[in-house]
Amino acid sequence: MVEYNWSSKNVFMVTTSRGKTGIFMEKSAGFVHVNSGRGLTAMNEILQEYHFARDDFSDPERVYAFLNEVTFLRTGPRLIPCSSVGLRKIGPIRAWLKYLEDDELVIRELCEDPVFTFVGDTWTVVFNVMLPDGGVDQWTVTGVHDSEANVNQILSAEVCEVKPADTFHYPLLG
Repeated sequence: MVEYNWSSKNVFMVTTSRGKTGIFMEKSAGFVHVNSGRGLTAMNEILQEYHFARDDFSDPERVYAFLNEVTFLRTGPRLIPCSSVGLRKIGPIRAWLKYLEDDELVIRELCEDPVFTFVGDTWTVVFNVMLPDGGVDQWTVTGVHDSEANVNQILSAEVCEVKPADTFHYPLLG
């Protein structure tokens, strides 16, 4: 069981022998399988508990926490949103440079802070994510901010590969 300071419900993760992770969150009628075929619908049900005010979109710590929850709820654990905060959390950069890539500048460029662009209450953010297989994906997430409730609904989340598997060493796995 995993606990989050933003969630009043329990979150459970189940990982199969093939490495697939199911994420379940307690709801009044049982559990919701978050990263299931229901995709964004299930994720948005959970994000209704995550209060993220409009001012928070410019706070690097809050942005990292929010993007960490979005990537976790969509895909599972062990993803690291790239940002100045993520860069601090990954530990020594040299530890990541054991495979195809050996230039610290590449990781620093991948970890530029994401910037949210707004059109009314609709926002879009593009950010990179370090993967456990040593690759990097770029996520483009669009959502709507409800300023009265300070919650967000994700409208779309697109993922494309930036760096293939084994570009970096993922030292957090050992």
